[in-house]
Amino acid sequence: MSTIATLLFLGLAGQATPASDKKIYPHPADAFDAMAHGRWDRARFLLDQLTDGKKKKVHIFYVQGLVAWAQSSQYNANVLTGIRWCKEYGANFKEDDGSVLYTAIVCDKWGEVFERLLQYGCDPNKPWVNRQNMNYSVTPLAAAIGSTKKVKMLLKFGASTEKYTEYILDIKGARIHITPLMYAAKNKISTILKLLIDHKAKVNALCPEDGRTALHFAARSDCAENISLLLKAGAKKSLRNKAGETALDVAKKYKAKNAIAVLSK
Repeated sequence: MSTIATLLFLGLAGQATPASDKKIYPHPADAFDAMAHGRWDRARFLLDQLTDGKKKKVHIFYVQGLVAWAQSSQYNANVLTGIRWCKEYGANFKEDDGSVLYTAIVCDKWGEVFERLLQYGCDPNKPWVNRQNMNYSVTPLAAAIGSTKKVKMLLKFGASTEKYTEYILDIKGARIHITPLMYAAKNKISTILKLLIDHKAKVNALCPEDGRTALHFAARSDCAENISLLLKAGAKKSLRNKAGETALDVAKKYKAKNAIAVLSK
C-alpha cells in the first residue's frame, strides 16, 4: 500500500481484523487496496460488507484513498475500474469537499483518473482546504496550473477563470488572493496563461489585498512573453497597485530587464 494512501485513511472507522471467519469488519482502506491491486472478488466482498449489501452508500473518502494509487502506472487501470465500482456502490462525487479532485491533480500523472472524476460529478470549482498547512484553500484550476492537459479538462467541465485562490506569502501565514491568470503570470507559465486568456480570463482583475494585476506579476517575474500576451489581450499598463506602482515601476524596482524593455514601448 502506498504511503499516501495509508496516510489518507489512517484512523477511519472500522476494524481491520475479522471478528470471526464468517463475520468481518473491514477497514475502508482494505477495500481500495484490493481494488487498486485488481483483487476484484475480494474488493466486491469488502464493498458488500461495508455497504451492507448496497443498503448504504460508499463514502466519497473511499474514492480519495483509491485515487492516491493513481501515482503509479501499474495501478492506473485498476483505479479507473475501482472508481466505477464506487459509483456503482452509491458514491456521490458531488459530495467531494475538494480532497478527491486535488488528490487526482497531485497523483494522476496521466489525467485519465482526473477526467473520470470530473465526468462523475466532482466540482471543478470546489477549493481544497489544506488543514494541515496553514489552513489555506486552493482551487482546482490553481492547483493544476502546471499541467496544460488538466487545465484544459477543468475548463471543459466549467472551471471559472475568475475564481480566486489563496496564495501563501511567507512562513507566518500571510496570504493574498489571486486568479489563475495571476498565478500563471507569477510562475512564468506562458502556455497556461494564453489558454486562460483564450477562455476570456479578465486580464485587469485586481488582487484584493494589494491591488496587483496579472501584468504586475508578469513584470515581477521578468517574463517578456507573458507581458506581451497580456498587453495584446488588453491589459492596462496604467493600472497601479495599492503602493501606487504600475507594472513598469515594479519591473524597474526589481531590475527586470526583459519586462522593462516590453513595458517601456
